[in-house]
Amino acid sequence: MELSAAQLFKDSPYPELASSAACTGDAVEQHFATGGLGWSAKTAEGALAGFIIAHRVGASDLHIDELSVGADYQGQGIGTSLLDHCIKEAKPQSFDALFLTTYSDIAWNGPFYARHGFEIIPTETQPYWLRDIVSREIAAGANTQSRIAMRLDL
Repeated sequence: MELSAAQLFKDSPYPELASSAACTGDAVEQHFATGGLGWSAKTAEGALAGFIIAHRVGASDLHIDELSVGADYQGQGIGTSLLDHCIKEAKPQSFDALFLTTYSDIAWNGPFYARHGFEIIPTETQPYWLRDIVSREIAAGANTQSRIAMRLDL
């Protein structure tokens, strides 16, 4: 699923991302074994169309690790539905905010989340754990200039 979704990156400033996947089966299994949250979207026929996974940070924050929609299902509102569902599920669980990291210069990344109310968090005001995530992503090859952290207050 993730590699299918990543095909959008072929024509982006980061074409190398089209062939990378962070959510291997083992990683997803570990995610849920350690209390991670996640939801999926399926077609009427039962095929997986997309997913969103997140994990709790501290007592009241939720970090979205990934939102992916398969190539055959992009542009149909599935990503928005998954994000909306995650927000709806987070509110009654007493989360104060949702966080994520993304690229500022790709339409289906930073601008997508901004349209849904997320705001860029300047580096100097990011919680330590979020700065650590961004640092690890940059060390793994993410673009320093366009990698951003965002927050949505719930």
